[in-house]
Amino acid sequence: MSPPVRPTPGDPASILPSRRRRPRIARPGAPGPPRSNRLGPRLRPRKAPACDIRTGDHMRAAELRAAMTAPLTVGHACDLRGLVVDEPLDLAGARIGNVDLTGTRFEAPVIARGAVFGGLAWFRDCRFAMKVDFSGAVFGNDARFDGATFMGDATFSGSEFHGVGDFDLAAFHGAAFLDRLQVLGNLSLERTRFHGPASFEDNECFGGLWCHDAQFDGRCNTAGMEVHGRTWLTGVKLPRLLSGQPALSGIRSFGYRWS
Repeated sequence: MSPPVRPTPGDPASILPSRRRRPRIARPGAPGPPRSNRLGPRLRPRKAPACDIRTGDHMRAAELRAAMTAPLTVGHACDLRGLVVDEPLDLAGARIGNVDLTGTRFEAPVIARGAVFGGLAWFRDCRFAMKVDFSGAVFGNDARFDGATFMGDATFSGSEFHGVGDFDLAAFHGAAFLDRLQVLGNLSLERTRFHGPASFEDNECFGGLWCHDAQFDGRCNTAGMEVHGRTWLTGVKLPRLLSGQPALSGIRSFGYRWS
């Protein structure tokens, strides 16, 4: 019997895919791959084993800080929804993992200057009864403050949003300092209500600005703000004293603009 002939370069047989063993399929009841492998890099809120809480529970500020600063685990988020926090929360300079604080009520000040949110950062429908300070904070993923209520002054000066900065349907009752932001995704302010003065000075929005039906009851400063991408200002409402001016006239748009 003659020896097998090896394909030469350029021969069609040389580029055929090699035969591989078919992957084994786990039988029902058999252990599968780790959950984090099945989820891949996607982030889904899942209750971490250490977070055994119920909606409406009161949590001490120290306990909440410990839960929020747990090591980042891809595919898992600490479920901190619907809590009540009566003490001042100090997160200044902290490195925070994946956290879902949807619906949590903060009855005391929240200080998160320079905090780094490495993953999920959900503050949807939260109520901040007193001042909050996120100045210089870094949000490594989408930052969701949609539906949040800020009763005191809210400071985000100099913060970085590596994803979307979502403030849709939020209500700012005090001053809103949203200046010197760097937003790599979209800054979204759809139907956001600013009862007090708002500052957007020197912002850089690389993914666009969405202000559909946003309402400003007080002074709004957009001097030096740059938007690279779509600028959507349709339905923006300004105070009567400023109604003769173009909506958010200080914005420099380097893309499409609707107003």
